[in-house]
Amino acid sequence: MDVVDHQIARIGTMFLGMTLDCARCHDHKFDPIDQRDYYAMAGIFANVEVLSGIWRSNVTNVVTAELPEYPAEQKARELATPLHAAEYKAARQKWRATQEALREAESRLGRLVDDDDAAREALLAKVEALRREATETEGDWRFLEFHKPDVPRAHVVVQHANLENVRINIRGNANALGHEVPRGVVPVIGPQQPTIDSSSSGRLELVDWLFAADNPLTARVLANRVWTRLFGRGLVEPVDYFGVAVVTNEPTHPELLDYLAWTLIRQRWSLKTLLREIALSRTYRLSSAPSLESSSIDPENRLLWRANPRRLDAEMIRDSMLWVSGSLQRRNGGPAIPLAERESLAPGDLVNPPTVRGGFEVPQQYRFSRSIYQPVIRSYVHKSLNLIELFDTPSPNEIVGHRVSTTLPTQSLYLLNSPFVKQRAGELVEIIQRDADATDANRLGQLWLRTLGQPIRQDQCDSALVFLETVSDRKQAWARLCHSLLASNEFLFRR
Repeated sequence: MDVVDHQIARIGTMFLGMTLDCARCHDHKFDPIDQRDYYAMAGIFANVEVLSGIWRSNVTNVVTAELPEYPAEQKARELATPLHAAEYKAARQKWRATQEALREAESRLGRLVDDDDAAREALLAKVEALRREATETEGDWRFLEFHKPDVPRAHVVVQHANLENVRINIRGNANALGHEVPRGVVPVIGPQQPTIDSSSSGRLELVDWLFAADNPLTARVLANRVWTRLFGRGLVEPVDYFGVAVVTNEPTHPELLDYLAWTLIRQRWSLKTLLREIALSRTYRLSSAPSLESSSIDPENRLLWRANPRRLDAEMIRDSMLWVSGSLQRRNGGPAIPLAERESLAPGDLVNPPTVRGGFEVPQQYRFSRSIYQPVIRSYVHKSLNLIELFDTPSPNEIVGHRVSTTLPTQSLYLLNSPFVKQRAGELVEIIQRDADATDANRLGQLWLRTLGQPIRQDQCDSALVFLETVSDRKQAWARLCHSLLASNEFLFRR
């Protein structure tokens, strides 16, 4: 039931802007959603299997199904299988031999007399070396075990052969069962309730209901998320909740929200079309310049008389630094985690399936790709992405409709001292100085356009020229100037 609760909570938050999971133990305290509504939806998901027992230790297995193979793929797999089996056998034998040598060395260490210090130190060094080798050789055979030639498989869900309704769990206790509830959806949410046949789990009917043209929530919730992404503030706040528990979340522009939702439906849920319409609007193209008269009437800018200055997202900061320095690798895709690269995984990080704890190295060909193609591990941020962690990237475990934007000393310290930022500044210097005949003033103009997207003012040019003259090492002077621009608010903020 916990898996079903997780699914209901995610669907409620993502598509409906509702906290449906609050009705698991009792009727919703604020919104008109009772316990029967919750268990009506629970019946849809309870008839579908997504997990398949315990794979090993505390690792839950997922349901998979074989995919069809092309004849060439099948032939390649059959040819690779004997070679892989030989490599796997040799790796296991090497690991067993190392384990045996380690046990023997540890046994000898335990039998040494206390006064033989030289022999003890030598044997201790040998034991440590054998332990490292044992870890490494275990990783080798586990890596081969995980990557054995096999029929391609995909994660799937499997509908139960015998479909059943769910009974209410009294106070959320799966062992205290109440009345049975027919499969269905939340009736208080507008459109006509779908009819779920006894031979259907109800998943298709749920999707049709969620994206029906007369569903009053799904399109509004999605349109509000898009608006929030572009303007930094939603027409409804909080973004993830459209219920009545928050008395201040009335839409600031209800007619606009309805128009955007209807545009989304009319354009067959095309986000590209909606984004284009908003981005080409006068409101989106407003400056963030203040106005005393307007701010006295609407100090919070809820009426959108100007743009809200906002810091770039963490991924944007990283990608922008890579782009202006010429280091961004213009490639799409690639493995999210380099599991196929044995050398990229540290010893001890290999179980089956592999669990990586940060010891792996991102392969060179992916290291400076866009942030969207960088590895994401739910329990931590990879060491190569410290910038992303510091600048408020949300946890990948959670659904986050609106990112917070903090201002912390550690962010400034990172921008000042990070090798990543300093390396980008050095590369930027090389780009600016490619034209040997250009004057410093021309280089400064090029630098401002490349990093800040605006022409340099005369006062900025004069002060930058004075700064360059104060540092004896010319290349170091340019590096410091480039570094200061990459760490400046003009670079980090949209205005």
